[in-house]
Amino acid sequence: MFEDSLFGSMPSFIQAYLLEKPQIRENVLKLIQTIQSYSSDIRFDSYTSYSQDNVSKQIVFAKYDKQGQVPKDKICAVFSYDYGLNYTTGKLSLQVYLPIVEINPRTYKRTKKVDGIYVETNDFVKMTELRDLNYTFYKNLGLPLRYPLKTPEIDETFYSFEDYYINYRKYMKSRQKLRPVKHSDFTSVEEVVKMALEDWSVR
Repeated sequence: MFEDSLFGSMPSFIQAYLLEKPQIRENVLKLIQTIQSYSSDIRFDSYTSYSQDNVSKQIVFAKYDKQGQVPKDKICAVFSYDYGLNYTTGKLSLQVYLPIVEINPRTYKRTKKVDGIYVETNDFVKMTELRDLNYTFYKNLGLPLRYPLKTPEIDETFYSFEDYYINYRKYMKSRQKLRPVKHSDFTSVEEVVKMALEDWSVR
C-alpha cells in the first residue's frame, strides 16, 4: 500500500505522532501524497528549531536549489510538530505558502510577499480558518485587517485573505493561467493545498 511506503519515508517525529493519532493518519498522508505527486521538483527536508519554552520540528516541501537552500517563494507547504510548555500534548499543524500583504506593525506599511499561512483544522479534512500574519496582528494588536490589490484592472482593498486571494488569482497576470478559486474551496484542507501547489507552479 502506498500509505505504508509513504509513512515509512517520513521523519521519525511524524511517524511517532501519526501512530498516536490513527484517526488523522490517513488524512495527513493523503495530503503529503498530493504534495509530492504534484511535481518531481518538490522534495522535502526536515528541520528543528528551539525557543525558550517549545521545540518545533518541521517538514518543508519545496523546490530546493543545488546548495539545498530554498527561498520562501519556492516553498509550497510545511508540516510542523510543536511540543513543550505551550503544547504539552504536542500539536501537528500545516502551513501553505501563498501571496499575502504583510503589514509592518510599526510603520503600518504594507508589502506584498509570499509567506506561510496556518491552516486551522481538527482532522486535516475540513478547514476552519486561515491565519496569515495580518490576521495575527489584527487579533493580537488590533491592527486593521486590510489587503490592498492594485493592477491595471482593479484598485481595491479587501478585508479578508480569502477575498484578496480570489481576486489576486483573477487579476494578477501571472495567476490568470490558473483555474479560478471560489469561497467554497476555502472549506477543504485538500483544496487549499492544491491551491497553494498551483500558485507555487507559477512562482
